Amino acid sequence: MNPADPRTGAHLLDALRSRAIALPDPSLRVDDATASLLGTGESYAAWLVTDGTASLVFRLARRRPEDMPCPMIDEFRAGSLIPDDIGSRPLAMDDLADNPLGTPYIVATYAPGSLRVPSAWDAGLLGSLAGRLAVLHERTYPLAGSVGGAAERLDIVREFDDSYAWWQAADPEIASGPEAAALALRIRPHIVAAAPAFDGISYSLIHGDLVATNILIDERGTPRLIDWEWARIGDVANDLALIGGRITEGPGTCRWTRRRSTGSSPSTSPPARLRPGWRRSHSRACAHAATHGSCSSASSPASTARERPSAPAIRYTPRRRGKCARASTRWSKSRGAAHASP
Repeated sequence: MNPADPRTGAHLLDALRSRAIALPDPSLRVDDATASLLGTGESYAAWLVTDGTASLVFRLARRRPEDMPCPMIDEFRAGSLIPDDIGSRPLAMDDLADNPLGTPYIVATYAPGSLRVPSAWDAGLLGSLAGRLAVLHERTYPLAGSVGGAAERLDIVREFDDSYAWWQAADPEIASGPEAAALALRIRPHIVAAAPAFDGISYSLIHGDLVATNILIDERGTPRLIDWEWARIGDVANDLALIGGRITEGPGTCRWTRRRSTGSSPSTSPPARLRPGWRRSHSRACAHAATHGSCSSASSPASTARERPSAPAIRYTPRRRGKCARASTRWSKSRGAAHASP
């Protein structure tokens, strides 16, 4: 059954009430619960299960495990590092398709709120998001990578080469065309020249896909982050640039002029640079946290502890897309319950 099919909600409730799958939150009264579709993304359909008091979100995979852009286990492991009150957090998972729901799934906490259209992102709201990101980025690590996976220093030149090679394989008609090839030849020397600037940076837990459709605004006006599919230890510039950077892609990103957000960029009008105040707000918040002793350095959890193939846009992501897209995992051996987060 299609995870977004209206009948999926009834099937999900039946599985819960028959105890075919276990709940990470036993306070949720499944006999009194309802299920409603929150929305669909490129990889998941999100269902809210609530009894009016306790709530959980079941994110049902719309792809086979081997077709996921990143292994579900990466998001699951990142959940243990997500600070409180930032947004949703993965609690449990089953990445095998032959479970009672008929598809891999992640169970996450519910973050109430609503989406804002890109044009509604004014300076105040963007500043609030910068403050939330400062909390997310407080803890630093010496190496980058998926949480619990291999860790290394970020090599921006290799990231570019690997990403471009991935796009050439995934969309050769565009990525291997003369325009893209010429652009890559012009861009690469600038990346090589800028590479030394990355030598001394530290890394933090990043959301990795911070488009406007992954940010909910609660009733107090506080941004809450959802959908941690691309979460990893990486360069915080990824989170700071993605929502309002110079490259916009569809309805998920905001086009910024010197005065305000105007929504997604029309193809005939390139967006202006991101307002510098957002980065300053993030820096001030980080400095405040450091002064009060809440910023800390630690060993990388990777070493110790978007997929958008149809959209020909180049977007900086510390994870090598090709490696991530090919990875898959067999994490859950249980058919009756998902594994709970440690």
